[in-house]
Amino acid sequence: MGFSFEATADDVPDGIDLSGQRFVTTGATSGVGEEATRSLAAHGASILMLARDPSNADAAARVRTSVPGADLSLGTVDLDDLDFERTDYDPWIAYGRSKPANALHALALSQRRGGVQFESIPQGAAAQVRAATSPELVDHVGAYLADCGLGVRGGDIDRNGFAPYIADTARAGRLWGGQ
Repeated sequence: MGFSFEATADDVPDGIDLSGQRFVTTGATSGVGEEATRSLAAHGASILMLARDPSNADAAARVRTSVPGADLSLGTVDLDDLDFERTDYDPWIAYGRSKPANALHALALSQRRGGVQFESIPQGAAAQVRAATSPELVDHVGAYLADCGLGVRGGDIDRNGFAPYIADTARAGRLWGGQ
């Protein structure tokens, strides 16, 4: 099924029952992470919400207001220990720490390049929800998605393309512990 730039996190899993499935969402107390959590929970998923401050129960309360009975739990990501001096290295925690860097990069980019069109929060969460729920993507784990569809290696970056180096498995291995 094809999706457009306007697709939202609610459009993507339409008709999919996620009961009995567990998901982890990062940056889950605001923005795209919270929206993805809400959409997945609305379709029956159980969610572990990772955030910098586990005491921020407001996000879980907002999701539960929108999705009564949502199965949610909160976990923490310690941004004050980026070098893992107080905790063991965990690739999932490292991934969670990269999310603020992505957001800051997007903010700086928008300030430097006028006219850049950014998606709304529900639109931004759509690809994340599609990647987590679509049976059509089972054989494409880790693939780059653009407008909820598979990206095109070397294609037009302003549309659905991506630079080949982001699909380099050797680089990915080095990122995850020098493998």
